[in-house]
Amino acid sequence: MLQGDFLQAAGTSAGDWYPIALGRLGIADNYSGYLEALQTYVTEKYQTGEKLDAHKATEWQRIALAILSAGGDPTAFGVDPSGNTVNLVADGTYDRAKTERLGAQGVNGLIFGLLTMDAMRYDIPEGAEDTRDSVITGILMTQEADGGFALMAGESSADITAMALQALAPYYNSEEAYTYETASGEVTKRVRDCVKEALDYLSALQNADGNFGADSDSVSSETTSQVLIALTALGIDPQTDERFVKDGVSALDGLLSFRTEDGGFAHTKADENGNGGDANAMAGEQALCALAAVARYQGGLRAFYDFRPEQTAEVQKQIETLDEELLTLASADPEEAQVTALYEAYCEVPVQERSYVWNYEYLSGAMEALGMENDSPYLADAEGEYTEGNGTVTDVLAVIGEEEDTEG
Repeated sequence: MLQGDFLQAAGTSAGDWYPIALGRLGIADNYSGYLEALQTYVTEKYQTGEKLDAHKATEWQRIALAILSAGGDPTAFGVDPSGNTVNLVADGTYDRAKTERLGAQGVNGLIFGLLTMDAMRYDIPEGAEDTRDSVITGILMTQEADGGFALMAGESSADITAMALQALAPYYNSEEAYTYETASGEVTKRVRDCVKEALDYLSALQNADGNFGADSDSVSSETTSQVLIALTALGIDPQTDERFVKDGVSALDGLLSFRTEDGGFAHTKADENGNGGDANAMAGEQALCALAAVARYQGGLRAFYDFRPEQTAEVQKQIETLDEELLTLASADPEEAQVTALYEAYCEVPVQERSYVWNYEYLSGAMEALGMENDSPYLADAEGEYTEGNGTVTDVLAVIGEEEDTEG
């Protein structure tokens, strides 16, 4: 599939998202040919004054994610005019401000900048133009009073809200509080507080058909796709979580309702006059990304934008056991000794894996209620794990098949 037109389009928005989805599913394809085409594109663009783009940081970020999806290393990819290898992660995220502010094109640059920083939990060097904290703060500042996030102030968007949640997901368990200015004054909040407000906003926007929008004109498959990626990044089951199931119809059902007879996905459903409802390339790419995210979640694999090697069986079991025990705190009045033991167990989880402890908030709440000190490290300070390395390509369908064989 990654032949001809796809190789010619490598490095463009139309040419990168489909390979990203394929890579996150681990479907066998011509990844080496795609990486070669991308490398040629990056090298040629770096010979110009604008490099990848004079204004859009998302060009660097999308291409870096595409490289990782195909099993490549975006920290050493292509050659600049001086013969030096190009570090797309540095140039497109934490050192982007050397030429243009990371958020100059809007919150999209911040959202995908943070996703790219965290794609391999890159270590941000001393003296970088931006840090994880500065980017997180920049994203939080765009949250609206209704809990949604906006590209334009005053206009919350389900799409932007879902994308912001994808970027903020690794910090849901962090106790760090951020102080920043909003239209109504200065606020101090944890990421978790803001994420909960955003989830309430999205839940209120969900319609009886499982999709999201205040009216039929604003409902699209792409929005539902982004919500699915966001929910799975937060460990929320989009098929069973009551916040995202309306009248027995889930968010996943909503996306599948856009599927066309030829296997593609439509941008919008056909209206009463038969307009719309045709397969659309962008809708199909985003739907495939969303389905990959759901499949990865169901298979116990890393989130869609987490390209590190998959967790070991030992770490998976450690987190699974802890999550089951933490769930007991949701409906009980625990003793301090029990909470202390669970906190000690949480601290034994490798810090870069703590974002996958889905039920941590029950522990945090119990500790607050009991007046216990929570001195776990702030995750934005502890996320640095890699400075380089190839993205991991995992055959997701094979993993799910193995699990079904074991269960059956």
